[in-house]
Amino acid sequence: MYFLAPNRFRLGVTALAALALVATTPISAEAAQSKSTVATVLSAAKAAIAKEKSVRVVVASSSGSVRSTVVVDIGTNSGIEKITTGSESVTIRVNSKFAYLNGNASGLIKMMGLTSRQQKRVGSQYISMAAGTTPYMNFKSNLTFGILSAVLPSLAGTTLSYGTGANSKNYQLNWSSKAVGTNPATKSRLVISSGQKRLPVVEYIASSTGRGTTTFSKWGERINIKKPGTTIIYTKALAK
Repeated sequence: MYFLAPNRFRLGVTALAALALVATTPISAEAAQSKSTVATVLSAAKAAIAKEKSVRVVVASSSGSVRSTVVVDIGTNSGIEKITTGSESVTIRVNSKFAYLNGNASGLIKMMGLTSRQQKRVGSQYISMAAGTTPYMNFKSNLTFGILSAVLPSLAGTTLSYGTGANSKNYQLNWSSKAVGTNPATKSRLVISSGQKRLPVVEYIASSTGRGTTTFSKWGERINIKKPGTTIIYTKALAK
C-alpha cells in the first residue's frame, strides 16, 4: 500500500478568494468597525497571517459519542501534529529534511491505513520519509504555514457581524456550505481579532452529524522539531 497524509487540519474549509492586500492602521475599534466589510476584514486577516512565522491550532470536535482532538504547531518549514480520535492516536513531525509518523496500533491502522502486519513491523518506531518523497510532501503541506491560506472563507456567501460582551469588538465571519454526497451541510463562524494584528482567534463549525471548535494561539512562537530516537524508512515499513 502507499499512504498519503489526509488533510485533517480543517473541518469544512472553503478556499480563499483572490483579494488585494490592504494596509490597516486602526484608529479606534469603533471607527474601524464602521468602515469594515467582509472584503476588508478578509484582506486584513490575510495580510496579518502572511507576516507570521508560526501558530498553534487546536481542533476539538465530536460526532455522536466519539470525540476528536488535533493539536498542531505550524511553522514555515516545520510542524508537529498530534491527532486523537477515541482510543486512536498518531503523531506527525515534519522538518526541512524528514517527516516522521508514530502512533498506537489502532491509530496507525484505522487512521493512517496500515495493515496489521505493517503496524507490527513498525511497532513503537517512527516511520521516516525523506524530503522529496510523495508522503513527505503531503505531510509537509498539512503541517507548514502554507495551509493557513485555507483558514479564511471565500468572499462570496460570507457575512460580517460582531462579537458580544468582552469580545464585542471582534469581527465574525459567517458562512455555510451545502451538503455534498455524504458530507452534511455546515455552518461556520470565524472570529478575527480587531486588535492591531487582525489574526484568527477561533472558529466554530456545526453540522447535523457533529460540531467542532478550532482555536488559534501562540502566533510567532518558535517550533523546534527533533529527530526521534528510533526510525524505520517508510518503504520498509509499508512493504507487503
